[in-house]
Amino acid sequence: MNIKFWDKSEFLHFVTYIMDKDETDKILSGKKLNWIGSAYPRACFHLGFLKVAAKEYGEALAFLDRGVALEPSNPNFKFEKAVALTHMRRFDEALRLYDSVTKVGLHVSPVNVARALRGRGWVLVEMSQLDRAEAIFKESLKHESGNKAAINELAYIAHLRSGGRSTSAELIVGAPNSAGKCPSCGLDITGESHIEERNGKSVLICKTCQMTDFKLKKWWEVWK
Repeated sequence: MNIKFWDKSEFLHFVTYIMDKDETDKILSGKKLNWIGSAYPRACFHLGFLKVAAKEYGEALAFLDRGVALEPSNPNFKFEKAVALTHMRRFDEALRLYDSVTKVGLHVSPVNVARALRGRGWVLVEMSQLDRAEAIFKESLKHESGNKAAINELAYIAHLRSGGRSTSAELIVGAPNSAGKCPSCGLDITGESHIEERNGKSVLICKTCQMTDFKLKKWWEVWK
């Protein structure tokens, strides 16, 4: 049986899930499981991601919708669509997308559930609903303990409550001893920081390295 997965983590979650649920025979029916790449849906995701980065949100949604049509079970499209909708101030639509990823399943890992909760918290912060956002970020840590993005957002909420100024939706304010060290330069993150996906995980890098990395990348490296 050939099944498409984006990366190793998706493949391992699928295998672990069906084994834990004793559904191996039911799903595989005695067939050998083969992991093959999922190129076209992932291309749609990356095109949508780049359009979000370019603040071309309408075009981003178009690419992401094409990806959903090709791979409707993948929650990554919902997450990126929610990001675009949040930037467009269409908060209710973004929340509905995040709320649709609430339970671990065949195609939804605990990391996905935690990411959906963080996304919901981010939208609530943008809506100035800090109490609800704080509760959501704390809930996300139950699914992915120690996640720097959630910890940093909780620090940001405390920053806002103390009278600090808000930042743009693309940035998260770092706090000493909460964001840790930048994986690019090794220095402590004490100011604005940027969330980046590396090796399947969300990491925080300092604003200086974020700008430097982007300028140094060749066009084909942006896709990695």
